[in-house]
Amino acid sequence: MVGCKNTTPTTSETTPTEDVATQDANEPQEDSEETPIPLNNGVKWQINEEMMPHLAASEKALQTYVASNETDFATLAKTLEENDAKLIKSCTMKGESHEQLHKWLHPHLELVKELSETTDASKAKAIVEKLEASFKKFHQYFQ
Repeated sequence: MVGCKNTTPTTSETTPTEDVATQDANEPQEDSEETPIPLNNGVKWQINEEMMPHLAASEKALQTYVASNETDFATLAKTLEENDAKLIKSCTMKGESHEQLHKWLHPHLELVKELSETTDASKAKAIVEKLEASFKKFHQYFQ
């Protein structure tokens, strides 16, 4: 079962999020803004059932944060990181749908990482807006 897990050896300090984000360091990483995600013959790509609860939990946490005008972006980042780790662990996808999901997932994970590393509230607000756009993009291409 390879799924979204890195197939190269990692150190014990490597987190599951880093495994996906650095899946093959020898391959050039493409910017998702420039790499379009095509539909699957006109329909959305299917995501495996085991992954959807973790995606939904992250999206709900983000929506609640925004709707409540929260300012504790560090807690939001931690919640998103925890859900991302569960998402990655639950991935058993293969084939083209898996490849297309990674076009969305890599930049999404980078946004979560940026949010967890920032200490600036205005930067956090901009990242949260990008995360909202990321989930809109997810729903545009995946089900």
